Amino acid sequence: SACTCASQKVFISRHSLGFDGARYEESSIFSKLKKIFKNSVCTYEDDLPETFEEGFSKYAEIKNDASVLSNTLREVFENNPDYKKRIIALNNNALRIERRVDSDIVKKLFGNTLHLSASKVEVYNKCPLSYFCKYVLGIKKLQKAELDSMQRGTVVHYVLEKVIGDAGANFVNLTENTIDELVDKTMEDYLKSVGGRDVLKTLEFEFAYREMAKTLKILLKYMVLQFKNSDFVPDAFELNINSKDGSVPSLVLEFNKGEKLSLSGQIDRVDVLKLEDGRELVRVIDYKTGSKEFHLSDVLYGQNLQMLIYLYILCKVEGSPYAGMEPAGILYMPSKRGTATQSSSNSLAMNGMILNDSDVITAMDKSGEGKFVFKPPKSERLGNPTITGEDFSVVFDFLENKLKETAKHIKGGIFDLTPCDGRTDSACKYCDFKTVCAATEDLEHSYVEGAYPTEIINKMKEAKGYGMD
Repeated sequence: SACTCASQKVFISRHSLGFDGARYEESSIFSKLKKIFKNSVCTYEDDLPETFEEGFSKYAEIKNDASVLSNTLREVFENNPDYKKRIIALNNNALRIERRVDSDIVKKLFGNTLHLSASKVEVYNKCPLSYFCKYVLGIKKLQKAELDSMQRGTVVHYVLEKVIGDAGANFVNLTENTIDELVDKTMEDYLKSVGGRDVLKTLEFEFAYREMAKTLKILLKYMVLQFKNSDFVPDAFELNINSKDGSVPSLVLEFNKGEKLSLSGQIDRVDVLKLEDGRELVRVIDYKTGSKEFHLSDVLYGQNLQMLIYLYILCKVEGSPYAGMEPAGILYMPSKRGTATQSSSNSLAMNGMILNDSDVITAMDKSGEGKFVFKPPKSERLGNPTITGEDFSVVFDFLENKLKETAKHIKGGIFDLTPCDGRTDSACKYCDFKTVCAATEDLEHSYVEGAYPTEIINKMKEAKGYGMD
């Protein structure tokens, strides 16, 4: 029981949850008070912080909301000597943007050799602070255990590798019924190996499972037609690039006079073409369960590099079984749910960047109709470019310098809040670390500017050897 004689306001609190997590209904006194003071009652149902540290974390999350709670917390911390410096730093835009790590700490973190993957390079160039949170601090967003978010890409890669790899040269002779049976069996084998059936027995899972099986069946039937209409032959699946235990050695580059960058990864599929004149060419295929389109302009900004890095490693790294082969191109194969309803659909045609050589283009798609690989344009366009062998050399030289530049910045302890938006995506829109940087809408972004391939190649030539050695 309580008795009060308020001069301004009365605050009445109650438990919304019990210790067991069960939600409590409000007592009758709350209902009565709301009726009596119906024009003067303000309810606040969110969980309020109970300690100063909880309060500070809450303020960092909602400081841009201009809410009553946000303003109250700011006032509390501005008048608390233990938090005054922290609140100033949090609200100081300049300090928020520049994030640097001491050289001694950087050396302890990375040593003399910086180990990277293509995806890490892309993340850093999209936003250095995001790289720091994800790969240095090791912060991870909690994920629901559901097929669509955690396992879809893995299952797709697993099924394609097993069905095509096990069939070998006989893959092009598989019937539609055989493909249906192989997909069902391979998916079941995968789910049993990870305990998926036991963990994810929900209607939502069953729907996603059936839809993915349907997509994989369509995709594999399409690939049978694709291989029949191509002289390129699949040579490797899930090819591991790693100097320790990979089929292809890691890419090792020197920078900063003695420091090294070691880059490893895994390629979904490698295809090889052998022409009658003795030329040998190699292309890299990537299965994409999401939307992906290649723009050469992205490479200028250190984005969309993964496939080019892999092709560079295959063709240039000593010890690679493909060293010395000509680069034929990089291609994304769409494999997301709903991509097509039948294997004859042109929506399954691969997109990317290929060598501007009539023999090679014909070898990729004998139909000449853009059914299996995008149809080369008659005039220049921004996406899906075709470039010459000389242009590929320019791209590779630029790529090598860009990798050294990225490594130099990481080893320099530069992890600033400087997001760079891609051609089709925002650096911040789906970032897992929004609450860490508390980026506002007025935060300045750089962005990838669209340009035609000839313009980009010229810019790469101008940038060649710009002091990264």
